[in-house]
Amino acid sequence: YANHPIILGIGIDNNFYNAGPGYIWRTYGTYVGGHGIIVVGWDDSKHAFKILNSWGTGWGDSGSLWVDYDIFYNVQDKFHNQKIYFYFLLFLEVLLM
Repeated sequence: YANHPIILGIGIDNNFYNAGPGYIWRTYGTYVGGHGIIVVGWDDSKHAFKILNSWGTGWGDSGSLWVDYDIFYNVQDKFHNQKIYFYFLLFLEVLLM
């Protein structure tokens, strides 16, 4: 599974919704709704995963965003009331095999 994206459904907040160039999503604000993202990489120097969004190049940093590692431990999956990191770590484990 190396070199393959990871698809996730997450609960997004106002910080994610309003993200611009250079922004790293580190804190969770007011819940906006559920959304699908694709994790395409990571950078330990940024302490973040790189995600792609479906909202076009006008959102985030040309359609992508850095998400701090720690937010995966804090963001609730509003649809299933489970921590997102459970799903993410499961996929990450498969990816790194």
